[in-house]
Amino acid sequence: MKLPVEILIEKYKNNIYAVAFNICKNKHDAEDVVQDTFIQYLSHDGL
Repeated sequence: MKLPVEILIEKYKNNIYAVAFNICKNKHDAEDVVQDTFIQYLSHDGL
């Protein structure tokens, strides 16, 4: 069963952002990575 995305966003957004920023070295790109991560989760039918 998939968890509601709101719960996952609240729990993991800061960690995903930190990793993305460490790789991208750019605030806007890191924010895009966070957004894309949750879009991919919502788009994935499996789980």
